[in-house]
Amino acid sequence: MKKRRVLIPLGILLALCLVLSSCYVSDYSSSSLEDYVRCVGRTHPWNCMLFPERGLLSKENCAFYDRFQFDGSHTPAWLTYAFCTFSEADFAKEKARLADTAAVYAGDWFEKPAYVLYLNDLGFSEYALIDEVQHTIHYICLSSKQFYEKLPTEDRLRPEYADRVVHYDGT
Repeated sequence: MKKRRVLIPLGILLALCLVLSSCYVSDYSSSSLEDYVRCVGRTHPWNCMLFPERGLLSKENCAFYDRFQFDGSHTPAWLTYAFCTFSEADFAKEKARLADTAAVYAGDWFEKPAYVLYLNDLGFSEYALIDEVQHTIHYICLSSKQFYEKLPTEDRLRPEYADRVVHYDGT
């Protein structure tokens, strides 16, 4: 009988430890281009498919930021963006690559024309905004409305298009 009294609390304690260890919290951010390859393409199968190859980026032509939060639930939250300025030739190549990769070209949904991979698809969005004059592309990938509010207004979907949804089928 005494053995059972000891084993029951020990079993409860063990179960509690297992549950707590599976619910770890991860929260990090990075603005280092050295972390670009680690950050881009993580978490979601389509995460950051629109983003450029690392070889095109330098500290002089790209501002990069990645924020990732995981609280043990089934839905991690992230915001990854890169604001990159390219030479005329690289800009043309990037636009062609985006046109081949994106699911939709949206000329008026944002302040700038956009190539959209997916938008408001179960909370996930990934798109690239094109600034023809500056040869700049804003690459944005996010999974949480909490991070959406942190984006500059010009990089957000216009309010009249807020209900737009774009699904990417992975092909």
